[in-house]
Amino acid sequence: MNIYRGLGLSLAIAGSILTFLTYFFIGIIPLIAIWIGILIIGISIFITPEEQINKKELLSIIEDMLSNFSIFFEAIGASSVTTYVKYEDGIYAFISEKTIEKLPKEPPKNILINLDGIKTLVLRSPLSSISNKFLIEGNDMNTIASYVLVDLLEIADSVICNEEAEIISCNIKNPSLSTPARLEKTLGSIYAAILASIATSIYKCPIVLIDEEEIKGKRIIFLRKIENE
Repeated sequence: MNIYRGLGLSLAIAGSILTFLTYFFIGIIPLIAIWIGILIIGISIFITPEEQINKKELLSIIEDMLSNFSIFFEAIGASSVTTYVKYEDGIYAFISEKTIEKLPKEPPKNILINLDGIKTLVLRSPLSSISNKFLIEGNDMNTIASYVLVDLLEIADSVICNEEAEIISCNIKNPSLSTPARLEKTLGSIYAAILASIATSIYKCPIVLIDEEEIKGKRIIFLRKIENE
C-alpha cells in the first residue's frame, strides 16, 4: 500500500470512529456531517486504483462502500423508504424510516435532517452529476435506461420498463453485479439507484423505491411516482 492510499485508509477509519462517537454520545448533526464527509474522502482516496479497472469492478467497489454505510443507516433507524428527488444541482436520495409526505423544495445542506419528525439521511445519487446528459427530448424511460445500463455501463443484457398509473416496473435481464442484502434495505442496489434517478429526471417528480428482487437471472425493480403538489 502506498502513502497516498494509506492516508485514505487513515481518514476513512478516523471518519468512521468520529461519526459513531459523535452520534451516540454528543448528537451534534453538523459535526456528524463533517465526519461522514471525511469518511467519504478517505474511502475515495483508498479505492483509487494504481492500475486501471473496468466499469463493473468500479461499480462493485461503490456498492461495497455503500453497503458499509448501510450499517450506519440502520443504526439510526433510517432504513425503510428511499425517495429520489431531482433538484437543479442534482439528484438526491432521501432515506427515512417511513414515507415523507412533504419533501423540501431545495436540496438540504446537511446529510442528516429531520422532516416533520422523521429522521432522514440525504445522499447524492450515483447518477446525480451526469443525469442531464441523458435527457434528450423524445427519449423515454426504456431508451435511457437501456443506454445507461446496457451500452454505457455494460452491467446488464437488456432492460424493459413498463408504466401502469403511478407504478414503474423495470425488468433487468442478466444483471452482472450482485447486490449486498444490507444495501437493498436502505439506498437500494446500484440498478435501483440508477433507474430511480432516471425516472425522477424524466417524470420531474419524486420517485420512491418500492421493492426489488432478483430471480432466475433477472432483477425486477418497482418504483412509484409521487405527483408534485
